[in-house]
Amino acid sequence: KGWLRGDDETPGSLASPFLQWVYPWLQMRYAGDLPQGLEPADGVLAGLLARQALTRGSFRNASGLALAGVQELLPRLSRADQFAPVASAPSDASPEAPLIDRVSLLGQTASGFQLLSDVTPSNDPIRRQASIDRTFALVLRAARAIGEEFVFEPAGEALWGRVEQRLGEVLRALQAAGALAGRRPEEAYQVRCDRTTMSQQDVDDGRVIAQAWIRPAASIETLRIQLSLAAGQVSLTNLGRAAA
Repeated sequence: KGWLRGDDETPGSLASPFLQWVYPWLQMRYAGDLPQGLEPADGVLAGLLARQALTRGSFRNASGLALAGVQELLPRLSRADQFAPVASAPSDASPEAPLIDRVSLLGQTASGFQLLSDVTPSNDPIRRQASIDRTFALVLRAARAIGEEFVFEPAGEALWGRVEQRLGEVLRALQAAGALAGRRPEEAYQVRCDRTTMSQQDVDDGRVIAQAWIRPAASIETLRIQLSLAAGQVSLTNLGRAAA
């Protein structure tokens, strides 16, 4: 009870964009001697996402993917159960906060057993789509790799330009692959790393801060990401919605 209270950063709150829950339990053909022949669905979800990352890209929504080897789902959730409001959700979370918008549910369709929703329990509607957070994770992982490459480089305008160029290359590749919306790169993302993204104190301390605006293909929203390079680490210092 109260599992969604607080925002995504509230200690003890499970409303995190970095978490995916999956339900219900699965009865598999290879269940063997498992109690009642049932197993939790987290391994199956991880397998679905891994397969999609290799074949279609991890940034794509996984809803509708077929489940192999499943004989039964327990318990069977009715449509009313799937769309039942989550009573513990804060009033400003989303319209009635239905279960299917917070938990990655498995269910039976006319085409067989499938993943019905690919979501996180975040209270932020933008970050509730798990594919958006996987896109964000791709950018952050690439930024960390860039940070490791430049960690011993002297800070200055030359380094800022190289960081901006490398981040732009990463985002251009994501846009070309379909991870970002927009037909042209300038419609999909913007990157800046200069004196407008850093204070004089940042410059004096040798801290490099880059800002990136991206439009994930799964959302009509624009996200602002601010990354800070210092002491050999790239950290997220800001994430929010950019102005229209």
